[in-house]
Parts: sequence; structure tokens; C-alpha cells
Amino acid sequence: MKNVPVISVSTIKNYHQAIQKILEHFPHLKDQIKKKKHIFIVGYIDYHYSEYLHSDTDFLKKLCEYIRNENPKAKIYLLLNNIFGFCTRLFVNLTNMRDELRRHKIKFIFLDEKKPDLVTVKNGAHSCQFNLPRIINTKLVQNRNNALLFNVSPLKTHHYNKLAGSLFHHMHLLSPESQNEIYSTNLHKFLPYLIKHVKSDFTFINATNVISHGLLTSQLRISEYSNFFNTILGSTDPLAADLASLQLLGFNQNDVKYMKKIHHKNDFEVYVQIIGELSPLKDPIAYSPRVSHLPDDLDIIIGGNRSAVDPRLGIALHFIQIMNDDLRGNAGFSLIAGNEFKSSQFTHVQQPLIVLGSSCCKELSKFLQERFNDIYFVADDTPIRYLLGVLLKVMHVDKYNLMGTNPVYAWRSALISRFKGSRYRFPSVPGRLKKWKVQTSQTKKGSQ
Repeated sequence: MKNVPVISVSTIKNYHQAIQKILEHFPHLKDQIKKKKHIFIVGYIDYHYSEYLHSDTDFLKKLCEYIRNENPKAKIYLLLNNIFGFCTRLFVNLTNMRDELRRHKIKFIFLDEKKPDLVTVKNGAHSCQFNLPRIINTKLVQNRNNALLFNVSPLKTHHYNKLAGSLFHHMHLLSPESQNEIYSTNLHKFLPYLIKHVKSDFTFINATNVISHGLLTSQLRISEYSNFFNTILGSTDPLAADLASLQLLGFNQNDVKYMKKIHHKNDFEVYVQIIGELSPLKDPIAYSPRVSHLPDDLDIIIGGNRSAVDPRLGIALHFIQIMNDDLRGNAGFSLIAGNEFKSSQFTHVQQPLIVLGSSCCKELSKFLQERFNDIYFVADDTPIRYLLGVLLKVMHVDKYNLMGTNPVYAWRSALISRFKGSRYRFPSVPGRLKKWKVQTSQTKKGSQ
């Protein structure tokens, strides 16, 4: 078991001082910064709605300034990828991130626009496959001698994993072909392999403001859900950084399934030595959507087997809250998830119906299609952007209002992104989601 230090620095937006204090504990890393030609920083962006949904631009700017002072000749690249299935270029352009960082001669790399490589990672007798952008595979795996990788992650709670930190942040390195599959159904299985294949040299976790009650929240609830820890964590080991983050938020390391799996593998075992002040909460911070804040006219129907509930139910509830609170969307519809339903649960149900999860779709498809005509079947391998597209349609919310931009600007960015190779799309509702049998056959064909 490795003894790994995690540096904790209290700061109120004095990022320059925090970065210096943390990195002075790692003289070997400072030497590497001076020598390396290529320095990659993986940033965080989901979709343009609120500043907490993308990396803190001020922190990235101060980190780039630090690197420039240590190595003026280094080429600095910011790696960005949108995990919800939109073109990353558009959502970066909608923030101030690009304008601010380009002044520091930072090159932006939108990973959804890069050609994918199918990678096989072995661990003993077991192995798994996923798609990585070719630039990641060539620059940060096969030819790592002249490159450093910084992982700069915000800290948030998550309805599915309880915590979204630096390990979860590795998901942004995946190609669109693998992101949806792993995020929706196989996160706990695949993430240890991804961490092993693409290793970060240093991890920063920005815990100045931790948003509670899940991955997303409406702008209306930001002040209520904000938790100001005013802390920056730094470590050479992403697992150690996340274990310290768990302590900060009042969780146990066994509370997060994928972290438990990673920590119990021989090549990942660490003992965390925290240097600096870290004041953990006595009670764990809330990670589930607050049901009392959901619309009154939303019906949620859960089967008797709650273990079969699709994890994207949490994402759906977050988006519903956002559209209802901030965009005045209508919520007169029903969400259905889980297994082992009773027919009495559908006596007084309002259409349209959104059925989440392949097992749920399979159990209810015949029953529902005989009784209702406005149904959307969202299988396990249905991209998240389609789920969002369905919600936009049934709640009568314009997708450009959600993104906070006009159609001309959005399509211009999307066309450039498409020309560069991106496979991401706007939120849309394909007709195949209306029928379960058609949907499954087309999905299987497309995944081969």
C-alpha cells in the first residue's frame, strides 16, 4: 500500500497562492514542468447553463500562468469534452473560457472532434474495450516521455455515484462511442481500466463551492445547494485526491462503488496522508435530487424492484427541475422506471409516458402500447441527448433557450464542429424512441 500525500489549502479565490503552496510539496513535479514540451490539462464542461457546470476559468488561467513561468517554451493544451452528448465547441464558445485562456496561448482540443481508437486494457485474466480519441492514445499513452497530464476537477455530489471528483472526471477523456455506454450502465466496471490506461501526473480538485443534491441543479436553487468549503486539494494520485474529497464531504470510502473497486485492486491501493487543514462534515452532504422541489404535476412510477431503476432517472429529474424552475416548462407527464410493476399503478397515469431502462421497456412495452399512445422508450444504450430531447419536447421548452443562445450562432458552431469530425448532436427526439421493438433493433445495429 502506497503512502500518498494530499495537500489541502484553504483559499478564497486566491488561486495563484493555492497552486504555489500545493506544488512546492512536489519538487519532482516542478522539475518535470520545466522539462516537458507538451503539457495537457483536462478540463470540465457539461452544457452552458451555469458557471458551476464548467471548469473555473480563473483557476485554469492561474495554473497556465504558473506553467508559463516555469517553462516559457511549453505548449499547453486544454482537453475538453462534453459528456452529455453535445458538440463541445459550441458550449465552450458560450462560456468566457475560450476568450480568457487563448490570451495565454492555450490551444483548445475538443476531444469529440478527434478520431477514435479502440483500446483493449487487460488486468490479469480480465480485459475491457473502449474508444479513446487518437490524440489521447498517442500523446498520453504511447508517447508519454515529453508530456504531462494535469487533471483539474470540480467537486460535486452525484445522484448515481454520490461523488463526482477526479476519477469520475476521467470519463471526459472517452470518445462519444464509449461515453454513453459506460456512463449509463458500466461505470463501476470500466472506470478502473480507464484510470489504469490513462494516468494523470497531477490532480487538482477545486472544492471552493461544492454543489449538493446531485450532478445538476437549477439556477434558482444554486444558493440553497451551495456549500463553500473554500478548499483546493492537490495530489499526484487521483484516487488519493478523491479519498480526501470523500472525507471532506463526510462520506466513507466504501460509499462509492467504483472507488471501492479501484481501491481494493493491488495496483491502486493507497494510504492518504493529508497535509494541511481539512475539516470534514459530520453528516454526509446530500447527493440525491430533492423531491420536494420537483413539479407537483410530475408523476413518478417506480416498480417493486427498485434495484433495476435506470441511473439516468436522476439526470432526468435534474433536467426537469431546471426546465420547470428556470425555463417555465410544463411537467404534466409521467416517468416510469424499475421492474415488477402492478397494473394498478397505471390506473390514473398522465401522458406522455417516458419509460427509462431496457428492462423496464421490455416488461411494460406490450402493456403500455395497448393502453396509451404517447410513449417514449429510453433504453440503456440510448444517448443521454435523446433523453434530454424527449424532456424538452414534452415540457415544451425550446432547446436554444436551454443552451442560452440563438439558432444562428448554435448552428454555426455545430457545423464547424461537424466539419472537424464531431459526432455529437443537438438534443433531439428520434422517431425510433416511440416504439420499443423498432428502437432496440436499430440500436443494436448501430452499436455493431
